[in-house]
Amino acid sequence: MAGILSRKLTRRTMFKVSAAAAALAAAGEALFGDLGARMVKAQGEAAPPYDETVYSWCRQCALPPCGIKVDVKDGVAVRVQGNPECPSNLGALCSRGNATIAGVYNPYRVKAPLKRTNPERGLDKDPGWVEISWDEAMETIAAEMKKVRADDPRKFMYCLGFARSGSMLEGMEFCEAFGTPNYIEVDGPTCSVHFGSSLLLGNFVGPAYDPNYTRLLIQLGDGSPASGGYAPDSADFASSISRGMKVIVIDPRLTTEASKGEWVPIRPGTDLAFILAMQQTIVHELKRFDVEFLKRRTNAPYLIGPDDHYVRDKASNKPLVWDAKASAAKTFDDATVGDYALEGSFAVEGVSCEPAFAIYKRGIASYTPEWAEEKTTIPAATVRRIAQEFVEEARIGSTITIDGMVMPFRPVCLQSGRGAVTQFYGGNYHCAAIMVNMLVGGLDVPGSGSGGLGPQHKCTPIPLALKPDADGVVLPKVEALPRAFEWPPNRLDGKTFFPYSHDNPHIVFDAILDPKKYYLDYTPEVLYVWAGNPILRVYDQEKVLKAFEKFRFIFTLSYSVDEPALLADIVLPEAVGLERYSGAQRGALYETPEGLRNAVFGMVAQQVIKPVYNSRQPDDVLIELAERIGILYGPRGMNAKINTGVLSPVKLVAPFLLDLDRKYSAKELANLVFKSSQGAEADVDAQRNVAKMRMRLLPSRTAYPYSGFPMGTTRYALYMENLLCKGEELRGNIRRVGAMIPGWDEDAFFDHYKPVVHWMDHPKADSPDFDLWAINWKTAQFSFGLGGSVDNPWLHEAAQFDPYLHLVCLNRATGEARGFKDGDLVWVESEDSGCKVQGRVKLSEAFHPDVVGIGGLFGHRSQQMNPLALQGIHFNSLMNTGPETADPLGGGFDGRHKVKVYKVE
Repeated sequence: MAGILSRKLTRRTMFKVSAAAAALAAAGEALFGDLGARMVKAQGEAAPPYDETVYSWCRQCALPPCGIKVDVKDGVAVRVQGNPECPSNLGALCSRGNATIAGVYNPYRVKAPLKRTNPERGLDKDPGWVEISWDEAMETIAAEMKKVRADDPRKFMYCLGFARSGSMLEGMEFCEAFGTPNYIEVDGPTCSVHFGSSLLLGNFVGPAYDPNYTRLLIQLGDGSPASGGYAPDSADFASSISRGMKVIVIDPRLTTEASKGEWVPIRPGTDLAFILAMQQTIVHELKRFDVEFLKRRTNAPYLIGPDDHYVRDKASNKPLVWDAKASAAKTFDDATVGDYALEGSFAVEGVSCEPAFAIYKRGIASYTPEWAEEKTTIPAATVRRIAQEFVEEARIGSTITIDGMVMPFRPVCLQSGRGAVTQFYGGNYHCAAIMVNMLVGGLDVPGSGSGGLGPQHKCTPIPLALKPDADGVVLPKVEALPRAFEWPPNRLDGKTFFPYSHDNPHIVFDAILDPKKYYLDYTPEVLYVWAGNPILRVYDQEKVLKAFEKFRFIFTLSYSVDEPALLADIVLPEAVGLERYSGAQRGALYETPEGLRNAVFGMVAQQVIKPVYNSRQPDDVLIELAERIGILYGPRGMNAKINTGVLSPVKLVAPFLLDLDRKYSAKELANLVFKSSQGAEADVDAQRNVAKMRMRLLPSRTAYPYSGFPMGTTRYALYMENLLCKGEELRGNIRRVGAMIPGWDEDAFFDHYKPVVHWMDHPKADSPDFDLWAINWKTAQFSFGLGGSVDNPWLHEAAQFDPYLHLVCLNRATGEARGFKDGDLVWVESEDSGCKVQGRVKLSEAFHPDVVGIGGLFGHRSQQMNPLALQGIHFNSLMNTGPETADPLGGGFDGRHKVKVYKVE
């Protein structure tokens, strides 16, 4: 009960932020003229009652879950607050949500369709915009699309980013119907956090701690709950701290989460060394791990032959284990096994073999805390102490009963974020981090880390995530399902060579400039950009700008005239959140007298106000464009692709599936989504002024995947034989066609496909002239860049409370040793990209001595945006973008980049 009360108190405290943001509305009159005056007047004490309060949902972050209530006066949205009846946020709202109004009424928004009249493109060129009608804009685009489709559909590239969040149609269904494989998400390079969880947990993300029961949380490179500004996650974290959860943060920067517990600074790019030392300490020094879990819940007892593969039963082809009691080999699922051997050498039909655990144990033996100290700068004693705390708090052997089901109880979680996973060894690191939890039996059970869901069209429901494959091991899903090898390659993103990778825009632009390097027989000609800005968000701006020059026709759906819009031939104005309909089904932890329970509820985003300008919502644009091109109707059209449920975040069920030969509006589509989630009586209009949400509570045990496949029914892969097989298959295919992996030595590349995680030295040697590591993190006010946050004056005012924003942050001792003081103007020059950025110095003990910290992603270059957007430092200029530094598994950017810092003369 204490945890529940503290959670509520925390959320009431967060409401103070809402009040502070509302106070900032006074700036509206100066910023927005008469419209601002009306907004301020409507919020005054003497103002008449609002005409209407509309209940919708906030779309200012990825996979938005927060309900909002919006007061409307004279057709103007005058106040946004959290909906206290929404299960996911209970009235809490982050700064981005509170500042929604300033994003809606931003005078720098694109107000009508625009056509370029100046044929010369460039960030320093005036496009010579003229306003045109929607009909002319759509007909011009459709004509270009028809032309490229008749020639080669692959020559059309669809590029989008996180600002698509909350839209029902994202474009994958459109691209499939059009016939192009080039659906490119620009947010992917820093989102390679899905591979390990997909491979080992059968789920989209994780493991994530249990807000109900976790007692010790270790975070590596992860500041998403509070540091990233998520209202629901921040409240859960605060509640967990208040009920006694201890948090240890391993990070180069003192995060918000670290300030609530223990901060252990680590040198960037060495997270894997810490993890391997944790494993070595647990297995070799403490010798305290969950033996029963390893025997019956992992593939640790599977016998491995000289070829590094499972030794299999000849009759059934099932992997074999060694029964220590019977002194005989048996199939892994043989119910007569008396005791699974974890160590020893055995002979099975003349084949020498040993259990996978023995190979794993031998593989980590040399990774001592002293070895890790050399790489991470974390004292060996600290590594040992953390490992011991983790094992002791895991309470190996304990159980808990939930909803009548007895489950293991392991109240610990080691959790990783993009700061640790976004490395050239990121996929291997992520798997190794999950294995630390595995050693103590702390996966998918109460108190421990569990795999979590993502978009509906990419995930398996939690209890089914642990479904086993034919070998009895958790079936890889989502991002761990590699694409089939195709030759010659058709895709721009290099997934022929990086089949597991998330999204590869960095490779895409490399391939556009050098198609032969990627064995491509075409170059794209038509580009659509929406909800993402590759010029700002992909490393190496100049490379992306050169790639843009290759397109003969570019069109964008844009909030403001950002860099891609400035280079476009046609710019379409995008309706923002309060101007759009949408529907979705969401899940959340919901407070009940018995504790937090999983709730599933239907969410409706209302068109709270009519579009302020001549804009349209993305769903309507895609539907109309599909109709004009001729790919909307029929069994192969976009409607049919939507109905499948595998390409769109919307989930439709009979009898609410789309008629294949009918054109739907966004509102109609939202209504069908709502009915599919909540039943025939659900209706978008009926929900408009209703705070209470349609919701159903799930049994508490369903929060834990273990409930679907308990002990003895599935196994985790401590030994990644599946990964080894896929690597051998890929290598064989590449050799068969006589290809070279772009940017990589073959042996170094396939070193990432080994079944036992091991340390890998960085492929690039360090230069003594570049002696610091550049790091970056999300900033709470501007995470994801949705809703024009970087243009938003309220958010910029709120962000002034961040002492590290727009600054070059250095450890105080490091800076003073170099003669720096607060406010000095310095250059930060990159060894990898050769670029340099300029900023003012901030000295602080909140940073590791070896790092240069630059928060957020700023520094727009388009002079047609709000001047606020031009502020700040473009961190990505410091990064390298070649395939040689991409993670061969997750495909993400390498986050380890060396820089030097010196004063501006």
